[in-house]
Amino acid sequence: ILTLRRTVHQLVNSDVKMGLRNNHMTFEEIYEAQRNGTHPLTWRQSIADFAILAARRYELHNELVRAHFEGRKEDLLEVVLTDEQEKPWDRIADFLGCAIPNADFPHKNSAPGEQSNIVFPRHMELLDWRKFDISRGLRGHEFKITPKDSNKTMMIGSLPYVCTLCKGFYTHLS
Repeated sequence: ILTLRRTVHQLVNSDVKMGLRNNHMTFEEIYEAQRNGTHPLTWRQSIADFAILAARRYELHNELVRAHFEGRKEDLLEVVLTDEQEKPWDRIADFLGCAIPNADFPHKNSAPGEQSNIVFPRHMELLDWRKFDISRGLRGHEFKITPKDSNKTMMIGSLPYVCTLCKGFYTHLS
């Protein structure tokens, strides 16, 4: 069973909110504070790089699962968890050949109400991770992420995008 979100944006927004628990700043404010060195990184990356990697991880995982079931589609069920019309219990029970549970479908790990204002901006090109070259950093658990089109500047709020491991990330050192 492959569980999906309706869009990559929904998945990245959820992952970003999870990384921002107990923060009361916008995505852009956190990125600016990370660039200024006044806010900790999100899992050793800027919040922007984290979003790029989350989109990449989600899409590559789905591609690998679908490739694994190539030629035997009847063995794979894809369920969009964020779609109320989907009725996941009905589809899962039918797929598994068992009774529909007499309980609401669980929605664990939902963001608390105060995080409803933290939304990953839809207009940002960061979700299209294929526009970036992604390589491992020297320590292996970090990633260097650079735009393939070096002539185009991507903006995050009032700041241009710069990868966490790139020269110029920390604006106070530039």
